[in-house]
Amino acid sequence: MTARVLLDGLFRTAIAAAHPSSCLPPHLPTPPTSGRLIVLAAGKAAGAMTEVAEQHYLDRGKFAPERLIGVAVARHGYGRPSRRIEMIEAGHPVPDAAGLAAAEKALRMADEATADDLVLVLLSGGASANWIAPVDGLSFADKQTVTRALLRSGANIGEMNTLRKHLSRIKGGRLARRAQPARVITLAISDVPGDEPAVIGSGPTVPDPTTLDDARSIVARYRLDLPEAATRVLNDPNNESPKPGDPMFANTEYRLIAKPADAFRAVESSAQKAGYETVMLGDRVQGEGMTFPIPTRYRSGMDGASKLVAGFRPEHLELGELPNSATIRAKADVVEFLGDQELLHVTVQGHEGDVVAVVGSDNRVKPGDIIDLKLPLEKLHLFNQESGDSIAWSSTAAAA
Repeated sequence: MTARVLLDGLFRTAIAAAHPSSCLPPHLPTPPTSGRLIVLAAGKAAGAMTEVAEQHYLDRGKFAPERLIGVAVARHGYGRPSRRIEMIEAGHPVPDAAGLAAAEKALRMADEATADDLVLVLLSGGASANWIAPVDGLSFADKQTVTRALLRSGANIGEMNTLRKHLSRIKGGRLARRAQPARVITLAISDVPGDEPAVIGSGPTVPDPTTLDDARSIVARYRLDLPEAATRVLNDPNNESPKPGDPMFANTEYRLIAKPADAFRAVESSAQKAGYETVMLGDRVQGEGMTFPIPTRYRSGMDGASKLVAGFRPEHLELGELPNSATIRAKADVVEFLGDQELLHVTVQGHEGDVVAVVGSDNRVKPGDIIDLKLPLEKLHLFNQESGDSIAWSSTAAAA
């Protein structure tokens, strides 16, 4: 077996472990005896989840087609054929008008649900972008601007969704509120570290433990440049989300039907059966990836170096836009003022130990700030990690 065949097989094993065709049917609830089954699906797996649900209820369960309604929204290219449930494809990660329309249809169906109906919410990763319903006073364009700012910021998914929940009419438990007095059952496929229901898809049917103050703190921490309308919304106490203990959740149920750990365990088992020793790193590993383009001058001297160490001096790191540079996302821990300079001690995710930068004092960096340090590529020095040797470069290569 070649390495490519092995890895392709492990990849397919991981997908199969979390695919709706295998994980969804055992959890699909009994349909209501007299009312309607209203299916509201969102996320990258919404198409597949909807397809499986229709097969289960219409083909195997012989449920009356006229009593099954709903709307599903998935990322562009991820839709599946459907019969009774409308399938919409929308933008991800930046929301678009199709996601806006899908969310409005979902909210309208939730509003029309009665005590005899069952609202079945099928949730998967990507739902936060696919269900877009800005609060009153916030435009769709404003919401897109916020999303782009979050994607650039380096905030983790929990932080991103904390902010999203406080700018939305559907996230943070608000869909469950709109569906009252109907019974609401949510079946979710997790794509987030920790599998927290309040984070998956921004928790549209569960209590939200985060607050407006948390959202404002995230804005400050990452120095987000938000539209004025978003700032007003975050300062309005009326936009606080429903909290744990709210009686509105008494008639709701939440089931986690697949999570990253399930896929990891399936892959681990397959790899071991193939004769490999495995090391499980867990399902909570996350971080900001960084790519350093290797300057041409080094490439002739990299033969035999399987791992590289990047070296640079503190005074070579800069703040602000800089052409032909690498970006290092960092958190400022300590700021020392040295006349017309600031000495920054920063933490870089994925790097053990302190990183030090010397920048101009006019930048006004504060401890806790998330900053983008720029490293001019001509100041980058590379070393062979195994031998410790500096990788030489030639003047002819440098001129290329």
